[in-house]
Amino acid sequence: MADIDEIKKQVQNRRTMYENFLRTIEAHQIKAYTEALKAVPKDKDGNYDFSKLKDPKVREAFVNKMVNVFDEIGKEFLGAKPQTEYAKEIIRNAIGLTRDELNNYVTELQDHYSLDQHRKAMNKTLEKLRNVIHTPTLYKDINLSSPEIARYLDIKPTQLADVEKYPDKKDQVLSMLLSKLEQEEAFERVKERYFPQETNTKYKKAA
Repeated sequence: MADIDEIKKQVQNRRTMYENFLRTIEAHQIKAYTEALKAVPKDKDGNYDFSKLKDPKVREAFVNKMVNVFDEIGKEFLGAKPQTEYAKEIIRNAIGLTRDELNNYVTELQDHYSLDQHRKAMNKTLEKLRNVIHTPTLYKDINLSSPEIARYLDIKPTQLADVEKYPDKKDQVLSMLLSKLEQEEAFERVKERYFPQETNTKYKKAA
């Protein structure tokens, strides 16, 4: 049965894994824009002629290329490509923007749909995904039946009875655990900022 240090490690490992996932999604989102530029004709100097995005046909090809990248990302993470447009839109919404959302952004901004504007649009999705790191969703397979959890959270062991059998109960305990861990981390950040010498001394002793 895992002790509290092991459980903290599991939580941190899950966070690290998810943060890597977010950075990967962010990189793919930039890749989607770069790929979409292939639909934009160049001017006589070899630069992309963004004024062409005023043309509905160019905008359609531009959006299609971005959507294709999102579909490939979905295939990479799922191990299989969704077959229906509805299923594809669900995946696009989870990792970027749906086709309709992209159409709306590009149609509204047209030749002003720059990489910076693309990042702003994608940040809404990334913010939604980042919030998952503070919710029980990411940690549901961590076993919480250990008495160590009860002591750490200062609750009665009986409150953890059958915690693994009831999802709602487990979510409550996970929320308590995450809240306490985040409080501890916030306290450590304050110590590092205002009492760096004390923090460094602690790490030297540990080493």
